[in-house]
Amino acid sequence: MYFGTKPYKQVLGPVLPNVFSDEELERLSVPPTLFLIGSKEQMYPADKAVHRIQEVAPDVTCDVLPEAGHLLTALHAEEVSERIVTFLE
Repeated sequence: MYFGTKPYKQVLGPVLPNVFSDEELERLSVPPTLFLIGSKEQMYPADKAVHRIQEVAPDVTCDVLPEAGHLLTALHAEEVSERIVTFLE
């Protein structure tokens, strides 16, 4: 299963994830693809991330989890699991 992350660059200082290019996002357009993000995400504004994906890869289903932040899979595991199962049904 593809979780939508890229390998991290090795840098001195804070480790920041790479941002997908438009070309990489376009390759995600093969259904079914689900993009989950928390509304309280601090690294990337959720509304901007969803807007960008919808423009570049319109076949990707986007879902925003209210009150979830960057650690949505760890802190909101049940809700994330429910949304994935619903998406796959």
